[in-house]
Amino acid sequence: DEDFFELGGTSLKAALVVAQIERRFGVRLVVTDLYDAATARALAARVGCPEPSGTQDPVFLVHYYPAALAGEIRRTRPVVVLSYGLDGDSGDGWPPPVGIDALAAHYVAQMRRACPTGPYHLVGYSLGGIIAWEMARQLGDEEVGLLCVIDAHPAEVRRRPLDKRSIVRRFAVTPPRILILRIRNRAILAASKVSWAHRKLWARRDHGGRLDLIDHRLADYRMRPFGGRLLLIEGSRPAYHNVLYQPPPLAEAYADLGLITGPHRLVEIQADHFAVIESPLARQVADAIDSEIAAT
Repeated sequence: DEDFFELGGTSLKAALVVAQIERRFGVRLVVTDLYDAATARALAARVGCPEPSGTQDPVFLVHYYPAALAGEIRRTRPVVVLSYGLDGDSGDGWPPPVGIDALAAHYVAQMRRACPTGPYHLVGYSLGGIIAWEMARQLGDEEVGLLCVIDAHPAEVRRRPLDKRSIVRRFAVTPPRILILRIRNRAILAASKVSWAHRKLWARRDHGGRLDLIDHRLADYRMRPFGGRLLLIEGSRPAYHNVLYQPPPLAEAYADLGLITGPHRLVEIQADHFAVIESPLARQVADAIDSEIAAT
């Protein structure tokens, strides 16, 4: 009854488990099945009797995989994870797509393979929210049932600088481990600009680390208006992972850029950027998503 991923399982280890199950039992699974059935008991039940597809429309989690949030959403409807390199059968490989537009197009194709027709319910957290927004634009308003963006500011406002006094205050209150982590990540990204180093880093990192190595070209991306049903979820407490700048309130950022042209709702969660998708607050987010889908 223990969770595979909580015990240290990674997406690469999950791919090995799925391959061994196929060879041993002749049952065709994909890595996302292990995310849906992460205990030995649940996976054994799926191997012996695969779950029916159900009548509820699935929710597509884009790019990142917030495990706690996915588990809460699954209480009421299926969840499909769209993330580069997660499913070995999806054709993901080297090199990864370059830019938000290309990555969104890849995920749209991946999604259509899983579910040929819409409406599609898209949920994206952080950078995944920006990619989900571009997916919705490529699909068109009519094919999107709900677009849920969780604590993801438009690229145009993400780097609004702070004044010098605020920067000094931020450095003083930011835990040293976060500063060290950001310096390390910047060094890895700088090294990945060299093609041979990029490929070597890619080969040695797990799924989450590979997502950070994708060249998103976020600074070059410009969001365009979306006219479908939109749910904005904001962690209202500041997070100190952004030391040099502070984004404005989420709704204000989207409104100032004229990006929202259809029905929308804002839900504020009393948490920072990281805690908003973790237990126990993940249930509030999942409930907001479920009620908004029910209203479509």
